Amino acid sequence: MYNFIVFGHPVDMYKILYSDIAKMDNARYISTPLDFRSPIYHFFFRLHWSPKINKIVNLPFKSIWNSCYYKNDFPNSNPICFVFFYHWNRYEREGLLKYLRKKYPNSKMVCFFQDLVVLQKDLDINHIKNVFDLVLSFDHKEAQKYDLEYHKLVFSNFSIEKNPAYNDCDVYFLGKAKNRLDEIISTFEYLKSKKLKCEFYVTGVELNKQIYPDEINYLDSMSYIENLQHVISARCLLEIMQEGGHGYTNRMCEAIAYDKKIITNNIEVENSPFYNPKYISVYSKAADIDVKFLKDNSKVNYNFKEQLSPKKLLSFIEKKI
Repeated sequence: MYNFIVFGHPVDMYKILYSDIAKMDNARYISTPLDFRSPIYHFFFRLHWSPKINKIVNLPFKSIWNSCYYKNDFPNSNPICFVFFYHWNRYEREGLLKYLRKKYPNSKMVCFFQDLVVLQKDLDINHIKNVFDLVLSFDHKEAQKYDLEYHKLVFSNFSIEKNPAYNDCDVYFLGKAKNRLDEIISTFEYLKSKKLKCEFYVTGVELNKQIYPDEINYLDSMSYIENLQHVISARCLLEIMQEGGHGYTNRMCEAIAYDKKIITNNIEVENSPFYNPKYISVYSKAADIDVKFLKDNSKVNYNFKEQLSPKKLLSFIEKKI
C-alpha cells in the first residue's frame, strides 16, 4: 500500500475537488510550493521564481528548493507515490523528480493532465512519459493519441449552502468564451425564446463582443464557491464543450455531485457509466435542445457520486503502478 502526496493547484476549485483527500490517513494534498514553510521561505521563493526577473535573467540554482515542497509526516514507512498536476512540470525541469527518486528509492511518479495536452505550451509529451512512471489524461481521445492512461476528473463530497442572493433558474451556464462564443450566444437565444429563465456567466470576452450585456453576465472570473452556489440554485446545468475536447468536464461532475440535470453537446457521454436520458440531454445544435426535458421535475440521482471521489483516482493509480 502506498502513501500519496498530491502536488495540486492553489485555486479554490481544485482544493474543493480534492478535499476528500483530507479524510485519508495515507494521502496529503499540497496546493502550492512551500505549503508547510514560513513566510520568509515564500518571499525568497517568489523572488527566485519571479517571471519578471527570470525573463531578464534566468536565475540559477532553483534546485535548492526541491527539498522544501513537502514534508513526510506519514506514520509508517510505506513507499510514496507522488502525483503531480501538469503545471508542476516547471519544477521537474529543475531536478525535482530526480531528487525525490534519490531520497525515496521505492517511490513512484505520476502526472495527471486535467486540461488538454494540445493546449500546453512547450510540452514534450515523450519527455513526460519518460520521466514519469504513469501519465494520465482526463480526455480519452488524447489518452489514445499520446498512449496515456485515461481517468475521469474527480469531485469530492463537498457540502455547499444556498446563497439567498442568487435567484433560482432553469438553466445555468458558466464558462470561458474561448472558441465557442457564437455557440454560447445561439444557445442562450434559443433557451430564451422558449421562455426559460437562464443565468449565463461568460468570461474572457472583449467589451465590443459582448452581446446581450443586460442579460448575459460578462465577468473576469468567479470563485468556485460562488459557482457551486449557482449550481445548487439551478434546475439544469448547461455544458458546451471546448473545441477538441472529449472528456467529461467539471460541469458534468457538478451535475452528478449535486443531483442536477444537464444539457450537453458532448455526444460521447451516452457511452458513460452514469448516462441516464432522464437526467442528461444531448444535443448537436441549440434548436435540438429538448425543452420538455427541462420542464420535467423528476428527482435526480445518478448513483455515481462515490465513483468521482479522488479516493477512486488514487486506487486506480495504485493498481497501475
